[in-house]
Amino acid sequence: MAPKRAALLALAPVVMIGLVLPTATNAQASTKSECGRVLVKPSAWLGGHGVAVRKNVRGNNGSCKGRSTKNPAVQNGTGWDCFELPSRLFYVKGWGQISTGGNGGADNIPEGSPWLDYYPNGSGKLPVPGDLMIERYATHGHVTVVDRVADGVIYAVEQNATDTGRKSYSLMGSAIDGAYNNGIVRGFVHSPQNTSHGPLGTAAKVRAPKVRGLSVNAGATSGHISVSWAKVTSKVGVRRVVVQTSKLGSSGVWGMWRTKAVSRNTAASSFSPKAKAGASYRVRAKGSSLVGDGAWAISGVVVAR
Repeated sequence: MAPKRAALLALAPVVMIGLVLPTATNAQASTKSECGRVLVKPSAWLGGHGVAVRKNVRGNNGSCKGRSTKNPAVQNGTGWDCFELPSRLFYVKGWGQISTGGNGGADNIPEGSPWLDYYPNGSGKLPVPGDLMIERYATHGHVTVVDRVADGVIYAVEQNATDTGRKSYSLMGSAIDGAYNNGIVRGFVHSPQNTSHGPLGTAAKVRAPKVRGLSVNAGATSGHISVSWAKVTSKVGVRRVVVQTSKLGSSGVWGMWRTKAVSRNTAASSFSPKAKAGASYRVRAKGSSLVGDGAWAISGVVVAR
């Protein structure tokens, strides 16, 4: 059965990212002529069964103008924004239509397409080729299409973001990182009709990092304490180790925890924060990774010199 023609919502342009082209007239003319140029051939992704990934004009000319759903296999939406690519792919594959909710941006595809399955980032599920990666940042977010998943990397294709039409995300357990502009990967969308690549994968459980061997001493110099830890254990990449101190007040109440150091050193490490001589201190530290923060390791009490 031929797939039904998608009825799509108009989208505001997604924030453009990447090369800013020259302002000269001949450069603008050359750029405009690139509207719709194929960046990734259909045979070069999705196991040789994708659709053309096309170029959207960026720089001073803005984006390609024009919207068409007359021939959805060629163009299905505003050309060639990020939303148009998955819309066209889903039409060709018969995986259903895609719509947006909320502000009409790509980051609201899950709300606008409740007939598709949505898996939040870190849900324990892994995407399969053809699924949609949903990014949230700025006003309208971004959407890419999964090409393949291998060795802790999600390889995807996209429009309206790069001059290559390709992008990758890092994967640790089921936690996904790599959104543009310091945004977040909300999760991914899967069509129940997308059965050509088998069932969704299940990520192995990955434990957050743990700080071991935390200790605090009076310090080798006056007005300091010495903080150290033996190591940070984790099966995932440790982004940082956060160290905080708390001082015992004159009334016998511990003060607020205050961040004193943020270290990327996951092996044995030490530092010497300032301290008031004669005051009592305690220290806590935790490791942070893509799958979350580990538990706080809390030291004993030490009196600064």
